[in-house]
Amino acid sequence: MPQRNQPPADAPVGTIWFGGPVDTASVSLRVMSPNLDPAEVSRLLGCEPSRAGRTGEVLVLPNGRSRTVKKGFWCLSSERQALDLAEQIESLLVRLTSDMEVWRSLTEQFEVDLFCGLFLKTTNRGLELPASLVSALGNRNLRIGFDIYAP
Repeated sequence: MPQRNQPPADAPVGTIWFGGPVDTASVSLRVMSPNLDPAEVSRLLGCEPSRAGRTGEVLVLPNGRSRTVKKGFWCLSSERQALDLAEQIESLLVRLTSDMEVWRSLTEQFEVDLFCGLFLKTTNRGLELPASLVSALGNRNLRIGFDIYAP
């Protein structure tokens, strides 16, 4: 049975509806290490990052402020969107190398994870990841974390 985001049309006024998919989500692949060279990570993964920095580098933030990078990082992010989380992860992974030896090397040398922000408009939202995607993450030795932002 399909999940609904809204109560049935004939529900009484004021009905509070629970359940359904996560409203919006964002996904970031993060690679971090004090000795990380972002250009080398880009070369290995075959993709330019959304943002990156070397340890000690001073970055100017979108708000005009600056900060010094405490730990080198390379990050590829999706925009926050209503697209299914599994689809967002898959569209991010397809942009990167499928060479499992590269992934093994990266995860042995650096802290590598997939960070997901889940944004809820109401309580009791849910999601699932297909086994094929869980397997793809496992083959790459990727940890996955979720931050859940509820009303």
